[in-house]
Amino acid sequence: MPFKSKAQARFMYSQKPELAEEFEKETPSIKRLPEKVKSKKSNPDKKEKMGFNIPTGSKSLAQSLSKKLGLISVHKMPNGKYHPGSSHKSMVNAIKRFNSSK
Repeated sequence: MPFKSKAQARFMYSQKPELAEEFEKETPSIKRLPEKVKSKKSNPDKKEKMGFNIPTGSKSLAQSLSKKLGLISVHKMPNGKYHPGSSHKSMVNAIKRFNSSK
């Protein structure tokens, strides 16, 4: 796996030099790497891609959205909030079906 930034290369050489040498072999040019890689931020266009924004929160809200989407259950996210459907995949598929029926 190649390095993604000069900062990553410095860190790897200081903490795990053996692994850093393997990374270096796969990196075309460390000189051309950016100093740091910007972190990925959440996508503000997610609402447009999904068709509508899924409000997360209470179990009762997720249950009412489940009924509107034709789903029968809800699932709890790692952050403790609830989403419609038995899984995230079932929720996304239901949203796609809902949007295509408009």
